[in-house]
Formats: sequence, structure tokens, C-alpha cells
Amino acid sequence: MENEPLKPILESKNPKKRVPRGRLADLVAAYLAVLAALLAISAAILFFVGFVANDAVGGELVSALLFSILLSAFAIIPALLIARLAIKGYKDGLTRRAAAWSIFLSLPWVFLSLTVLTQAPLSPYIAAIALVLASLLCLWAIISLVMPPSPKVLTSHASEDV
Repeated sequence: MENEPLKPILESKNPKKRVPRGRLADLVAAYLAVLAALLAISAAILFFVGFVANDAVGGELVSALLFSILLSAFAIIPALLIARLAIKGYKDGLTRRAAAWSIFLSLPWVFLSLTVLTQAPLSPYIAAIALVLASLLCLWAIISLVMPPSPKVLTSHASEDV
């Protein structure tokens, strides 16, 4: 009995792949949100390089690095949260709550990008790209909020959206 091989109770020859319940637009929104986070990281690096060009003192560079990291966190964290909500929405179906949170997280960046684009002496290219990305993410969330859930989601998450 000791030499007999162990057999699993239930054998599955082909494990079933999990079928996504969301829309393709949710996956595209996740990619756009990750792109927005990468844009925020690159803008923070450019911001810090501007400090390095003007000040070469170590103590001032440390404070400039901390300032750049903390300032960029206000863009990176919402973008990554939207990406997480969109990926979860693609896998399980986007709920109205997730769409509302995506609007709440992306709408301020539409107005901030417009302000930077029109009134601040910062890079207009970064502001324009941020405006386009934030507008697309906000538009995706608004359309997802208004549209009825996909038929796949109606059967499995009907009680969650209420």
C-alpha cells in the first residue's frame, strides 16, 4: 500500500478557461489607464530632471525627488486604480459602482489637464496627452454607467448592481 501512487479524487483532463464577462472596452480602458500611469511617471522624471538642471546640491535634490514622487502619486494612484477596476470589470463584468468610481477618479484630471494646457507654462504635450487619456477614461466610465450590463453579467451579477 505504501508504494501505490496517489490519484486525485477528481481528474480534469482539460481545465476550463474562465470566460471574461466584461466588454472589450473594459480591457482597452485598462490599457489606457496603465498608459496614463506611465505618462505620469515620465512627467515626474522630466520634472525631477528640471530640478537637477538647476540645482546640483544633494540636499535640494533629495527634497526635489520627494516632491516629484509625491506630486506624481496624485496621478499614478488614480490611474492604477482605474486600471484595476477596468481589469476586474473585464473579468467579472463592470458594475455601476466601479464605473462611478472610475468617473470620480478620472474627471478631476480632465479639468486639471485643461488648466495646465491653457494656463500653466508646463509642457503642452504632456498636458494634451493627459487630457486625451483622462477624457477617454471618463467617457468609457460614463458610457459603462449608462449602458446596460452585458447579457453575461445579467445572469451572474444581477443582485450586485442594485
